[in-house]
Amino acid sequence: MKYLLICFCVFIIQSAYPQWSLDMKRDYCWLGGYEWNVNSPRSMIQFGSGVIHSVPINTPISFAFTDASICDQDGSLLFYTNGMHVVDKTHHEMPNGDSLGLSYYYNSWNNPYSSGYRLTQGALILPKPGSPDEYFIIHDKLDLDYNYPGGAIVNELLLSTVNMSLHGGLGDVVLKNFSLIKDTLEWGGITAVRHGNGRDWWIIQAETNNNGYYILLLSPNGIINYGSQAIGNTWTHPGIANAVFSPDGTKYVRCGDPSGILPHHLELFDFDRCSGTLSNPVDLSFPDTAYTCSAAISPNSRYLYFSNALHVFQYDLQSVNIISSKTIVATWDGTYDSIFGLSPVTLDFMQLAPDSKIYISASASDYYSTIEFPDSAGVACGVLQHSIHLASLNYLSIPNFPNYRLFNLPGSVCDSLIYLHTGNPILEISAEMTVYPNPAIDQVTITYNLGSNSKTDLQILNLCSEVIRTHTLAKPNNSFSIDLNGLKPGIYFIKLSTETCSTICKKIVLQPQK
Repeated sequence: MKYLLICFCVFIIQSAYPQWSLDMKRDYCWLGGYEWNVNSPRSMIQFGSGVIHSVPINTPISFAFTDASICDQDGSLLFYTNGMHVVDKTHHEMPNGDSLGLSYYYNSWNNPYSSGYRLTQGALILPKPGSPDEYFIIHDKLDLDYNYPGGAIVNELLLSTVNMSLHGGLGDVVLKNFSLIKDTLEWGGITAVRHGNGRDWWIIQAETNNNGYYILLLSPNGIINYGSQAIGNTWTHPGIANAVFSPDGTKYVRCGDPSGILPHHLELFDFDRCSGTLSNPVDLSFPDTAYTCSAAISPNSRYLYFSNALHVFQYDLQSVNIISSKTIVATWDGTYDSIFGLSPVTLDFMQLAPDSKIYISASASDYYSTIEFPDSAGVACGVLQHSIHLASLNYLSIPNFPNYRLFNLPGSVCDSLIYLHTGNPILEISAEMTVYPNPAIDQVTITYNLGSNSKTDLQILNLCSEVIRTHTLAKPNNSFSIDLNGLKPGIYFIKLSTETCSTICKKIVLQPQK
């Protein structure tokens, strides 16, 4: 069993369960649908029972593009948002749950038929690590600016927080529209991936008119903005945006439709879950006149899917030449929805679901399509068009989720939790420690870097936080071996700390000697 270890100046084992194991059902409820007449319902799909079906719900909001929700650890709905309002599990607006991203467009669209902001992945909800009642909504602000195409601009990334211990357990929005970034940003495309430590979250929001990507980290201390990384192509025209991490967290894909201007943007990057950096951009863009774009990646992280309303394409990310691996796995079959009669059930926005299928929304219909076997090559992936009947009309929206079933990176440089204690709130710092081999038999070699501190102490502790051995090290940056003879086989923790109380902790497994 993996243990989540948090080190302060006083060594504390906070939980016997890693954060990812508590979050595995956070994406079990999918909300959707928009109000096309006074009495029309919206819909909800709930995963986990083995039978997928959509049920009607009565809610004060509708969805188009921006669509985010979150469940508790048992997979039951907690709350959801369309980027303008926050609604609780009883389908009532939370206290202080109005006026998200307050702007000209909020005032223009905030009416009984409002379906939220027209931003694909314009909001994302994440649980705050280490705090069972706190949740963070990261969302874009769409505002009026006639200097940009369409007269609109996303000029801020905002944070609103929900505390579920308030309002009788139904939640309350306690912080609203706190500005995280002020810049010219992509129209949506907010996405996240779990940090290599198995607890925190990396969040990416792309810029527009350049090649910048803002990298943020959500930890128990809140959100830290790591600034913007310039890499890859320059994206000069905002339009429909979409971004996704591979399920294993090693790849990041961004696609965009520049409002009918050729070509479709599609770019692939490697991602480092320890440092939060992008690398090795691969341009997969191609000429196209379709009006939407979306990307999803198979559960085994091998196949990239790209949809443009009329087709679904597949790329093999393990191919020597990824561009040449592109193949069409589905073409829109010409079906129109019976509700309006003239609404095509197209292949628009995609999301990997808890049942390991990829779901695809349509422009305006009461159907989702599915990719039944996304780990399979070519047409064997099994695209089934209009396969899931929804309880309401749905306009393009599909929920925006990270992969809640991604865990830590055992044996990596970031498979530990690193802190600087200053007497104020804990702040994350850059520090390193590696332990090899792990598991060990009779000794381990430790390489560490704690900056310029003059004195470093090393302790070996057991599961009860009892100190077994202590060493004082002369150098803050060094590599040395420790003899483990005499210790009983089991789980131990190595703790390095300095005079300024910066601390690194690392779990080691001691195996019986042969």
